[in-house]
Amino acid sequence: MSVNVIPKLWTTQQIMLSVQHARLESQLSELLLFYGPKFSPSKHFEVVYESLCRRLLWGVKIHQRLEERWLTQHGCLSPAHRDDHQIIFRTAFISCCKTANDPEDRLTWLNNLREGLSRHMLVSDAYDYSIAKSKS
Repeated sequence: MSVNVIPKLWTTQQIMLSVQHARLESQLSELLLFYGPKFSPSKHFEVVYESLCRRLLWGVKIHQRLEERWLTQHGCLSPAHRDDHQIIFRTAFISCCKTANDPEDRLTWLNNLREGLSRHMLVSDAYDYSIAKSKS
């Protein structure tokens, strides 16, 4: 029998969030390879790739919720960070739906999502994470 332990310390939480970030980045990299210049899938693979894109969105949403919960727990979630999450997810969801039938647009969407998540990590995450670290 396994016991799920929810970490209370920011240092442990930050490690877990970093692992999630890395997983999302890996999923993005894989999808960018699929949708690269030589992309010409059969109908079967189009369904698989679409499913992977939606799984990526789900991963982004789960990560954002957990990050918000833990930063709030430490009194470090800034309103700008929360707003950034809403904008990133809303834009990602809408763009994913709009690009479902166009591999070139899907590639652009994935690149834009990667840039947005990277920018988010360098600004919103970095700021609030540093505050949480200073409090721990």
